[in-house]
Amino acid sequence: MNKLYAFFLLISVMISNSMESPLLPATQEEEPVTIVDVNDLVPTPEPIANMVEPESDSQESDLELLDAILVVIYTSDGVDIITLSMLDRPSLDGQPKSLEELIDEYLIYRDGMSKANISDETVDAGIAQFKKQNNLSDAQVNEFFERGGYTLQEGRFEFKRLQMVAQMIDHNVVGKMRVIPESEIRKIYNENPIYKEATYVLERAQVPEKVARTALSRRTMVEWTELPEVKDSELASHLDFIKTLKVGQISKPRRLDNDEYELFRLKAKTERSLVPLEDRRKEIVAQLRRPRYEQALKEYKERLRNAAHIVYFKDETNTELARAIES
Repeated sequence: MNKLYAFFLLISVMISNSMESPLLPATQEEEPVTIVDVNDLVPTPEPIANMVEPESDSQESDLELLDAILVVIYTSDGVDIITLSMLDRPSLDGQPKSLEELIDEYLIYRDGMSKANISDETVDAGIAQFKKQNNLSDAQVNEFFERGGYTLQEGRFEFKRLQMVAQMIDHNVVGKMRVIPESEIRKIYNENPIYKEATYVLERAQVPEKVARTALSRRTMVEWTELPEVKDSELASHLDFIKTLKVGQISKPRRLDNDEYELFRLKAKTERSLVPLEDRRKEIVAQLRRPRYEQALKEYKERLRNAAHIVYFKDETNTELARAIES
């Protein structure tokens, strides 16, 4: 199993474990963050430090930009900066993220930080379970984080952040979706019937011409070999006659290249039938919930964005920051 995908599955499993801590104000474990009043917003954040100067022998050297601020997010719960390196670095859930998706995740994470708590013990338990499932040592877990561009501390934070995002979506979106009415389920079921194919259990024999002539009259003993069950759609075109046989009936002999004859006997048949509602209920409910989920998630994200102030920095802004550092 792809380890990134396994890690993402693990995050989903950990949501239920993390719900041991009710959605109450959480103890902030990170360093305190200065709350910025949007009305007093300063457009330009502090310049980033990971910009390096070219060789000193260049008289008018340009500063090489190793990273760039893309977005600064101001909320009542704190400030988050999204840089180019954060966007380029793959998420631990194995999914590529656009800038807008990353902004939404950080807004949801900030929303969760004031309402829920994912403790270090929960993160430890999740990583321990991940190690056990994939038979990894501590060194291999560190290597797993490093391959994604994370230090161990950054990997732990990313794991916690994804847990928080999943938990808040579960609480604010999934948990508040209404029950799907039975009438809607039955409407989808009746308007989109699905049928089980007819299936056949066949016996086959390969016999010389003399035996083939008498096999239909049952005057000759034939050694039959039972074949695996076959669906209607799986029958080869030259075997369409099987569909007309009755149980126990033997087909007409069909001559083979070696001058022997092939016989088929229908041992059992299951007729084409409508798939029962209960067998499709889960699939139909998921189909009906999907647009409701997407709409509820969209509204949740919009509410968070409306309460925040998001500043986008263009390339020329980062260039000015670099020049300011150089001077």
